[in-house]
Amino acid sequence: MRKHVGVYIIIIILFLTTVISGAAAEIQDMMETMLTGSQSEPVSIVIESPEYLQIAQYEGERVESLNRLMKHFSVCINMDEDVSRTVFSIDKEPFYTIYTYVGENNQTDYEQLPNDGQESDNGEPVTDQKDDIIEFLDSRFFHMNRLLDGLYPVFENAADVYKEYSSVSSANLNFSGYGRGVKRITIQLSPDKVRELFPESFHLLSADEYTSAFLNSLSFQGNQKIILLYDKEDHLIRVNYDGILGLSAEKLRKVSIVWKCFRDENYRKDAIVLKTPEVKGYDRDNITYERDYTVTDDENASVSWNMQIDRKQGQVKRKTQFSAAISLTAGTLSGEITYNIKQDSTDQTIGVSTEIVKENRSEYNGILEITNKKGKIVTSSIKTGIRLGAGESMKRPSVSTNTDLEYMPAGHDAGAELNDTQTDFTQVLVQKLLELPKEDLSFLSKDIPDEIWNTLIQYK
Repeated sequence: MRKHVGVYIIIIILFLTTVISGAAAEIQDMMETMLTGSQSEPVSIVIESPEYLQIAQYEGERVESLNRLMKHFSVCINMDEDVSRTVFSIDKEPFYTIYTYVGENNQTDYEQLPNDGQESDNGEPVTDQKDDIIEFLDSRFFHMNRLLDGLYPVFENAADVYKEYSSVSSANLNFSGYGRGVKRITIQLSPDKVRELFPESFHLLSADEYTSAFLNSLSFQGNQKIILLYDKEDHLIRVNYDGILGLSAEKLRKVSIVWKCFRDENYRKDAIVLKTPEVKGYDRDNITYERDYTVTDDENASVSWNMQIDRKQGQVKRKTQFSAAISLTAGTLSGEITYNIKQDSTDQTIGVSTEIVKENRSEYNGILEITNKKGKIVTSSIKTGIRLGAGESMKRPSVSTNTDLEYMPAGHDAGAELNDTQTDFTQVLVQKLLELPKEDLSFLSKDIPDEIWNTLIQYK
């Protein structure tokens, strides 16, 4: 069960909650939330009454007994800027809390606190363990969203900043959904000019601190070529880039970008192909990305993505695909999300679907369904209720730099030194489960002799 609860937290905190929390605000805030992964106001989300629809290793009565046990569980997630608090409860009684927050270098860290009936302001040391989908959303998906919006004005300004290295020609190229290109500007920079101008000149191109910091972190080498295509209204609709760059002089890649793009106040559309083979070697980290979002009016909006990563590192080849379609229509938020990884003989997919209805100005209520697959085989499918409301403001907990987990035992004096004894999530969970009615524990007690089971429960 711990694995499946983990899937809840990963999916909901790092993507779906960002969508929902935006939906509780103004429509423009919702769109910004979905693109950047951060919400403007605190939000609270409750996951309750989980029910397995399918699970590979069980069927019939075994699934029913598992659901009788699961109905006692709920999870409450409170998100505020870069801090979130996840509280696990049984029969609405909290028994375990996890804080997550964005630390240095945008890393997501965790601290875990068994509940002792009181909220603690003291922080515990963090663990740097990260699930693959967390890594994908943090360093790939939201990063790409923010960079595309930040890089668009960079390329718009490039023709003026590098005017003396530019040439202008006519064009006649039509791209469905983006427009017809009638003017082409080609910018070519020699290695000497690259050393002279890059990356210092980027501050003239971008007012976006996030994008400027990214550009200034890059190392450029050799010739750089940029081709900009404009429509008759002088809107930039395609960017081509070819050059050698990397995050350091020792990690250079031959980068090729073809980016079709369109922008207006209520509509953004992108299709980008990014190829990054090694300068010396055979590794690659190629990305294909599409995004299409529209704000129709104050009550209706939609956004969709399709992102594919083809990565080769040494002998390891890995393909990742993420697709999502989210719509807000007259107070109903619905969406489908799919995350798939193929590596060697492994083919794993997580699918999430939801429909949430607005009940009043700031509260939503609905259903969330999560399906796990290996290849084409469904290994589990679970449905749960989900409630959304306004959250509470939180201060970031204080933490130790020690990477080992330390836990706060029940009755801990906040002024005393921490006990080194670790109280594992599973131990706390089992203790709480044994307090449930006997008829709801049949899933756990099955095939355990009565004398052994009775020995176990007498220590609850």
